Amino acid sequence: MIEQKVYVKNPEEVVIACPHCGLTRKANIRRHPESLKRAKVRCKCGKSFVVAFEYRQHYRKATELKGSCVVGSNTYGMTVKSLSLGGLGGVTSAYRKLKEGDMVEVEVVLDDHRRSRIRALCVVRQVGDHFLGVQFQDMDQESKRQLGFYLMP
Repeated sequence: MIEQKVYVKNPEEVVIACPHCGLTRKANIRRHPESLKRAKVRCKCGKSFVVAFEYRQHYRKATELKGSCVVGSNTYGMTVKSLSLGGLGGVTSAYRKLKEGDMVEVEVVLDDHRRSRIRALCVVRQVGDHFLGVQFQDMDQESKRQLGFYLMP
Protein backbone atom coordinates (compact mmCIF):
# COMPACT_ATOMS: atom_id res chain seq x y z
CA MET A 1 0.00 0.00 0.00
CA ILE A 2 1.30 3.46 -0.89
CA GLU A 3 2.37 5.69 2.00
CA GLN A 4 1.99 9.47 1.80
CA LYS A 5 4.01 11.65 4.23
CA VAL A 6 2.20 14.75 5.54
CA TYR A 7 3.96 17.48 7.53
CA VAL A 8 1.75 18.79 10.35
CA LYS A 9 2.14 22.50 11.04
CA ASN A 10 -1.43 23.16 12.13
CA PRO A 11 -3.31 20.06 13.41
CA GLU A 12 -6.64 21.79 12.71
CA GLU A 13 -5.90 21.96 8.98
CA VAL A 14 -3.80 19.15 7.53
CA VAL A 15 -3.80 18.83 3.76
CA ILE A 16 -3.83 15.24 2.48
CA ALA A 17 -3.24 14.55 -1.22
CA CYS A 18 -4.23 11.27 -2.84
CA PRO A 19 -1.14 9.75 -4.51
CA HIS A 20 -3.39 8.00 -7.05
CA CYS A 21 -5.56 10.82 -8.42
CA GLY A 22 -4.07 13.99 -6.88
CA LEU A 23 -7.30 15.04 -5.13
CA THR A 24 -6.59 17.02 -1.94
CA ARG A 25 -8.68 17.41 1.15
CA LYS A 26 -8.27 19.14 4.49
CA ALA A 27 -8.52 17.18 7.70
CA ASN A 28 -8.69 18.17 11.36
CA ILE A 29 -6.50 15.91 13.52
CA ARG A 30 -6.51 18.18 16.59
CA ARG A 31 -8.17 15.48 18.72
CA HIS A 32 -5.09 13.28 18.20
CA PRO A 33 -2.16 15.69 18.60
CA GLU A 34 1.16 13.90 18.08
CA SER A 35 -0.31 10.55 19.15
CA LEU A 36 -1.55 9.94 15.62
CA LYS A 37 1.42 8.66 13.62
CA ARG A 38 -0.32 6.81 10.77
CA ALA A 39 -3.82 6.50 9.35
CA LYS A 40 -5.38 4.55 6.52
CA VAL A 41 -7.34 6.84 4.20
CA ARG A 42 -9.84 6.09 1.41
CA CYS A 43 -10.10 8.72 -1.32
CA LYS A 44 -13.24 9.61 -3.28
CA CYS A 45 -11.56 7.89 -6.25
CA GLY A 46 -11.96 4.59 -4.36
CA LYS A 47 -8.25 3.96 -3.73
CA SER A 48 -6.79 3.59 -0.24
CA PHE A 49 -3.41 4.71 1.05
CA VAL A 50 -1.57 5.24 4.33
CA VAL A 51 -0.85 8.73 5.64
CA ALA A 52 2.23 9.14 7.86
CA PHE A 53 2.02 12.31 9.95
CA GLU A 54 5.31 14.14 10.56
CA TYR A 55 5.27 16.61 13.47
CA ARG A 56 8.77 18.07 13.15
CA GLN A 57 9.20 21.82 12.95
CA HIS A 58 11.60 21.53 10.02
CA TYR A 59 12.02 19.20 7.08
CA ARG A 60 14.78 16.68 7.83
CA LYS A 61 16.99 15.38 5.02
CA ALA A 62 18.73 12.01 5.23
CA THR A 63 22.45 12.44 4.49
CA GLU A 64 25.89 10.80 4.60
CA LEU A 65 28.00 13.93 5.12
CA LYS A 66 31.42 14.30 6.71
CA GLY A 67 31.75 16.67 9.60
CA SER A 68 33.41 17.33 12.90
CA CYS A 69 32.39 18.01 16.47
CA VAL A 70 34.51 20.12 18.85
CA VAL A 71 34.25 19.21 22.52
CA GLY A 72 36.46 21.41 24.68
CA SER A 73 39.85 21.40 22.94
CA ASN A 74 39.29 18.05 21.17
CA THR A 75 37.93 17.59 17.65
CA TYR A 76 36.08 14.39 16.73
CA GLY A 77 35.05 13.17 13.30
CA MET A 78 31.34 12.83 12.61
CA THR A 79 29.13 11.32 9.90
CA VAL A 80 25.99 13.43 9.64
CA LYS A 81 23.00 11.14 9.06
CA SER A 82 20.25 13.78 9.04
CA LEU A 83 20.17 17.53 8.63
CA SER A 84 17.49 20.20 9.01
CA LEU A 85 17.26 23.96 9.50
CA GLY A 86 16.99 23.30 13.23
CA GLY A 87 19.78 20.81 13.83
CA LEU A 88 21.46 17.57 12.86
CA GLY A 89 21.94 13.99 13.92
CA GLY A 90 25.14 12.07 13.43
CA VAL A 91 27.44 9.26 14.41
CA THR A 92 30.57 10.20 16.36
CA SER A 93 32.87 8.87 19.06
CA ALA A 94 32.37 12.19 20.92
CA TYR A 95 29.07 10.83 22.31
CA ARG A 96 30.98 9.37 25.29
CA LYS A 97 32.09 12.86 26.36
CA LEU A 98 28.68 14.54 26.15
CA LYS A 99 25.33 14.75 27.88
CA GLU A 100 22.08 16.51 27.03
CA GLY A 101 22.38 20.27 27.48
CA ASP A 102 26.12 20.46 26.68
CA MET A 103 27.31 22.96 24.08
CA VAL A 104 29.40 21.84 21.10
CA GLU A 105 30.69 23.34 17.87
CA VAL A 106 29.97 21.43 14.67
CA GLU A 107 31.21 21.78 11.13
CA VAL A 108 29.66 19.93 8.19
CA VAL A 109 30.88 19.73 4.60
CA LEU A 110 27.87 19.66 2.27
CA ASP A 111 27.90 17.54 -0.88
CA ASP A 112 26.76 20.44 -3.07
CA HIS A 113 28.82 21.58 -6.06
CA ARG A 114 30.67 24.16 -3.92
CA ARG A 115 31.44 21.72 -1.06
CA SER A 116 30.00 24.40 1.27
CA ARG A 117 30.88 24.34 4.95
CA ILE A 118 28.28 24.85 7.66
CA ARG A 119 29.54 25.93 11.08
CA ALA A 120 27.37 26.26 14.18
CA LEU A 121 27.36 26.37 17.94
CA CYS A 122 24.87 23.74 19.12
CA VAL A 123 23.18 22.39 22.21
CA VAL A 124 23.12 18.61 22.63
CA ARG A 125 19.53 17.30 22.62
CA GLN A 126 20.10 13.56 22.31
CA VAL A 127 22.97 11.18 23.11
CA GLY A 128 22.88 7.49 22.27
CA ASP A 129 25.13 4.63 21.27
CA HIS A 130 27.58 6.47 18.97
CA PHE A 131 24.72 8.89 18.11
CA LEU A 132 24.54 12.62 18.77
CA GLY A 133 21.53 14.86 18.08
CA VAL A 134 22.08 18.62 18.31
CA GLN A 135 20.00 21.76 17.89
CA PHE A 136 21.59 24.79 16.22
CA GLN A 137 21.93 27.75 18.59
CA ASP A 138 24.23 30.15 16.76
CA MET A 139 25.09 30.04 13.08
CA ASP A 140 26.63 32.71 10.85
CA GLN A 141 24.50 34.15 8.04
CA GLU A 142 26.48 32.47 5.25
CA SER A 143 26.04 29.04 6.86
CA LYS A 144 22.29 29.69 7.23
CA ARG A 145 22.07 30.67 3.58
CA GLN A 146 24.03 27.64 2.36
CA LEU A 147 21.98 25.29 4.54
CA GLY A 148 18.72 26.79 3.30
CA PHE A 149 19.74 26.26 -0.34
CA TYR A 150 20.97 22.75 0.38
CA LEU A 151 17.69 21.68 1.98
CA MET A 152 15.49 23.02 -0.84
CA PRO A 153 13.65 20.16 -2.60
